[in-house]
Amino acid sequence: MDNGERHDDPQKIRLAEGEVYLAMAINGREIQCSWSADGEKYQNIGAVYDTSHFSDEYSRYGEFTGAFVGMACVDSMLHRKEALFDFFSYRAVEDAIIE
Repeated sequence: MDNGERHDDPQKIRLAEGEVYLAMAINGREIQCSWSADGEKYQNIGAVYDTSHFSDEYSRYGEFTGAFVGMACVDSMLHRKEALFDFFSYRAVEDAIIE
């Protein structure tokens, strides 16, 4: 959602059975998601998003947009699929300059 306007960026990727690694990289005010089958070689997935939109100052009506760090998975169509997460790690670059 962008001020009440929905924007989808669906991408389908056929994966073999087994583990999938997910990552998000933030560079300044941009965030890019990626995935990997081996935890070493990552491929970008989805659009690059502007993180300045992830705040209640950006939203039209002052809604809290949720400045959180975490993971979630939703099967919003059939409500039958699940994802199991074994590990979550967050690492901040304390001296990163945000323009």
